[in-house]
Amino acid sequence: AEVLVQLYSLLGDARTVLALVAVATQALVIGAVLLAVFASLAQRRKPIAILRALGASRAYVFAAVWTHVALLILFGALLGLGLGWLGAWVMGAAVADRTGLALPVSIGRDEIEMVLALILVGALLATIPAWASYRQAPAAGLRS
Repeated sequence: AEVLVQLYSLLGDARTVLALVAVATQALVIGAVLLAVFASLAQRRKPIAILRALGASRAYVFAAVWTHVALLILFGALLGLGLGWLGAWVMGAAVADRTGLALPVSIGRDEIEMVLALILVGALLATIPAWASYRQAPAAGLRS
């Protein structure tokens, strides 16, 4: 019983460390997505300026860029959740085959809350590139 108590306390500490690593990883992913979006917007500067010159409002440009980034983060988070579950299930099955120790895998409330928080933060941060596109003057974009 004493060994099991020590094992459970060790596993609880490992879970906390893994949760912190997951949060740090998600922050890095959001940063990478935003950097990729800014690089993409640099390449789309002229098409956005053409849209504005043809009469698209600043609000339309803002909404289009924000929707693009928010959907990118939404689908990435959902795909990551699904692939993470699948990977854990495969690894759990492999451990069960080798050791006979069943490792049940499920998506719990903590995982869903983490994905929802990631989507919410990503949607809020999507306003940064959308605002940058909103501020772009059509004439400056057409000259580039």
